[in-house]
Amino acid sequence: MKRFSFLIVLVLVVTQFTYAQGKKEELWEIVLVKNENGQFYQYAPKKVKKPYRFLVIIHGMVGEKSTAKDAARNDIRSTRNISNPGKILKSYAKENGVILIVPIFDKYNYGSYEGPIGGYRGLAGRKIDADVFLNQIIDSYKKTLKGYKGKFSIIGHSAGGQFVGRYIAKYPERIIAASIIAPGTYLSFDEKVDYPYGLKKCCWLLDWKGMAKEDQKIMQYTPDKEKLKEMFKLRIRVIVGSKDTYKYSPYVGQVGLTRIDRGRGWVISAKEYAKSIGVNDNIKFIFLKGEGHRTPKLFASATKGMFRK
Repeated sequence: MKRFSFLIVLVLVVTQFTYAQGKKEELWEIVLVKNENGQFYQYAPKKVKKPYRFLVIIHGMVGEKSTAKDAARNDIRSTRNISNPGKILKSYAKENGVILIVPIFDKYNYGSYEGPIGGYRGLAGRKIDADVFLNQIIDSYKKTLKGYKGKFSIIGHSAGGQFVGRYIAKYPERIIAASIIAPGTYLSFDEKVDYPYGLKKCCWLLDWKGMAKEDQKIMQYTPDKEKLKEMFKLRIRVIVGSKDTYKYSPYVGQVGLTRIDRGRGWVISAKEYAKSIGVNDNIKFIFLKGEGHRTPKLFASATKGMFRK
């Protein structure tokens, strides 16, 4: 595993974060941090509570005329655009002393369409996998913030929700709570369906667009049932708006055609599977009337109870 080529040094002086490294690209204490495996945004409010609370935001699909950097910035930057959650998330961070981290899953290295198995949605990456990239970011703070153990809460919207649903199944020990907002697919509990859409061992050739044959790698992974048991104990919320009625084609391991049906169906199947393996779950489906695919109320709902004991 490659190590970061930089060191994030955050010194807490009274209640103020001081940035020893990192480019302050915008106002409002939003910092763009770069490393050899990608970039991410960090926002630390002036008053940061101890023990340290980290909330990771996973951005959604990147459009043809936009970049992943744009998508990540829209999830952390406060603007007048009502469909932009930046104001909601920054206000939450300020009120609760929470540090926001938003990884940037760029098209070339982590893209949904440029890469196999949905790119970062399936936790894949060109040089390193998307989940490893996030783990490296979090682990860098473990080294620089005294007392921080590396656990965090996580919110993912749309394609980002697909990432979250798979990440928490693989790394439940890292997670405090998770909110999954309106994804198109989930990790199902069908043992006849290949990962990342089911629990069957996968063997994927990760052939990225334009990649030389000698650089291709094989992904072999089987979801760990013991990890799934731990995942079910987490506070997990699946959130979908009543106006989010786009219809997909039928797809392996997925219940229904809309994000509403798939979200509700996944929660039902998760509860059934948890019961079958003797575990009590803490998973709920939240249906917000009058809301579409990307509105402030979805993100406001997603932040509730993120760090509740």
